[in-house]
Amino acid sequence: RLHATGGYKTVLTGFQTRWQRRQYWSKRAPPPGDHRGCVWRGARETRARETSSAAPNAFRCMSNSSRGAGAMSADKSSGGEQGAEHGEVTTFPERRVLVYIATSVDGYIATQEDGLGWLDTRHAKDDEGEDFGYAALHERVDTYIVGRRTFDVVRALCAGQFAQASKYRECYVLSRSPQPPHEGVQFFQGHIPDLIADIRSRAGGDIYCDGGAAVIKEFLVHDLVDEFIITVIPIMLGDGIRLFQGGSGAKGVQLVSTRSFKSGVVQLHYERKRSQPIPL
Repeated sequence: RLHATGGYKTVLTGFQTRWQRRQYWSKRAPPPGDHRGCVWRGARETRARETSSAAPNAFRCMSNSSRGAGAMSADKSSGGEQGAEHGEVTTFPERRVLVYIATSVDGYIATQEDGLGWLDTRHAKDDEGEDFGYAALHERVDTYIVGRRTFDVVRALCAGQFAQASKYRECYVLSRSPQPPHEGVQFFQGHIPDLIADIRSRAGGDIYCDGGAAVIKEFLVHDLVDEFIITVIPIMLGDGIRLFQGGSGAKGVQLVSTRSFKSGVVQLHYERKRSQPIPL
């Protein structure tokens, strides 16, 4: 619902949780010129990505969801909607990107063969009914993003099913190649910052990135992650796929909270701190 009040616009998303009911204000209109690929926030221009006719496949989606194939267009890669009267670009930067993931003590999220069996051991279990904050996370988010490799692993473990497709309003699987349709899933082959800009051009909840490691690295390279909720399982795998693969540059984070459980599981919640550069 959009209401005009003076020089501001207030957008109520319609969600009833305290995380998802937010207030937003329209941003200052950009000056004349070519601003394709830009997200405008006040007088500050943030370059998401130069998008032009020479850059094919900025958005390429295949989906059999209710939005339909190709519903996301390159027109939205600017991260906002053009105001009819003032040429405004409105975004919803408060739709935060979260990484919520489990890792071994020595920093692995899977074995070299993509094995996840260690997550179903006594090391990863606590009191009956403990969900390690997953229900609270689900309250916050309505958009889910995962890599195609993790998507395939989960489907293999669940007889071809992918429950996340029905849990969230939007479910994206990142892939480098065309994939066969899957109910409730939108396959995306474009530039990740463009996808996040497109999602943030619409009101809604937060955005859950579920990996795998290569996807998380890409999010870090483009500094797209706002929060990290990392659950450390008391087991050492010795080898496997590392959570953080390096090569994404130094980044500051601030501790929000820690939780410990009877099983020895420890959960760390960090928030991205962008205000100060990291001295190296």
